[in-house]
Amino acid sequence: MKLTLTSLTLFIFLINSAQANWKELAKRYSLKKDSISFYAYNTETNEILHNVNEQRPMILASVTKTFSLFYSLAILGADETFKTKLFIQGDVKNGILKGDVILKGGGDPYLSPGQLMSMVQALKVKGIKKVDGRFIYDQSLLLPTSKLSSIGLEDQPDNPAIGALNVDFNRFRIFESTTPLPPLTHLGVDSTKADLPKGLGFSYESKKSKWIKSKSTKAKKLIPLPSRDAGLFTANYFKYLAHMVSIELPFPINGKTPSTATLINTHESLPLWRLASQAIEYSNNLFAELPSMMAARKELNKPVGVRDAATAMHLFLKKNFPKVDFKSAQFVNSSGLTIDNKISAKATAMFLNEIKDKQFNGRSFWTQLSINGRSGWLAKRLMEPRYAYRIWAKTGSLYYVSNIAGYYLNKKGQRVAFAIFVTDTHKRALLNTPLTEKAYNTRKSSKVWARNSKRFIDKLLLSWLN
Repeated sequence: MKLTLTSLTLFIFLINSAQANWKELAKRYSLKKDSISFYAYNTETNEILHNVNEQRPMILASVTKTFSLFYSLAILGADETFKTKLFIQGDVKNGILKGDVILKGGGDPYLSPGQLMSMVQALKVKGIKKVDGRFIYDQSLLLPTSKLSSIGLEDQPDNPAIGALNVDFNRFRIFESTTPLPPLTHLGVDSTKADLPKGLGFSYESKKSKWIKSKSTKAKKLIPLPSRDAGLFTANYFKYLAHMVSIELPFPINGKTPSTATLINTHESLPLWRLASQAIEYSNNLFAELPSMMAARKELNKPVGVRDAATAMHLFLKKNFPKVDFKSAQFVNSSGLTIDNKISAKATAMFLNEIKDKQFNGRSFWTQLSINGRSGWLAKRLMEPRYAYRIWAKTGSLYYVSNIAGYYLNKKGQRVAFAIFVTDTHKRALLNTPLTEKAYNTRKSSKVWARNSKRFIDKLLLSWLN
């Protein structure tokens, strides 16, 4: 198309207007211009529609799950399930098992107390009332860790231990003052007459394996806390449920399943494609980390930890998507609960362009993303009927980090792959220092920033949709 002077002037005017629009929005919501990065790419016309700071690596937060869940599905397949197994070894006489009970983990991220109780019933069917031997929990399939990430406050329930055995998202609750719920014998909670550092309600003493409640923590009915030993937590949960139906088990010990043990019960998880949908819907960290760890285990043929899985995922992405700039990206876990996962908006959008038509179990991967006005963390955003259901994306947020990446449908029904990342690097850095008064106040004021950044993102998306 030949541009006349008039049409060229109009073209330049439109570009400048678009640039001014996002700058005006940033100013309106008190955001620094250099804290914003975005890229939008029409997947059908191959046009770059919007781009600002698009090649700058940004903190990824839970948008990480888009990459890790794709990796897990690609390696394991949509129908993969994770099996928790119960074994016994020895003879049963007069209700007493002369031998061992073994609970073996298979990396299920969604094991519930009800499913554990169902496995307990398998002991009851065998006529076992007491075990004269050992209760072994086998978590050898994966390398366990006491927490997913080192960032944030140590009593945050979304940062629990993880391993081959996990139940109830590896969280328990404190009832009223210092009583754990469920009342597992290894969960200790003590009060202190002193105040803990600002913003911290509970502190974990690893040497004593107990939580310390701050003097200033109010005695709410229920306060959630993370487990710091996933295998022991799951095994002791099993022991507690067994006691409720009059089966006495010894205190659990960590070990491996003997080759001579007899399998008496297996719990099979939901298929991976269902777990992936739930991971997107609820942004649950275990739902992202464990499938990624199991995928890396399959690739490497050995037990892996959280960081190993992130490294394997990164290698997979670089190998399989050479057109996308994954070389400048960084991954240390698969959930995004870290400030060290980083990638550019352009690389994110171009990855989404590459996988736009990829299907698992007959379902397009992109249709598992949250829908604005309908599901997940987008359920209450951009709900106006004429805009609802036009954005399919994954959000990600930490203190002073607010992201979204996915696709939007333009007026012609074309899919546009996009990523919008907003990070206040200065304030985010303050939170990585010890729990000072300044860090506490910075964290406390983050709600205003989070609200403003979300409004900026939504207004920017509306301008694109229009």
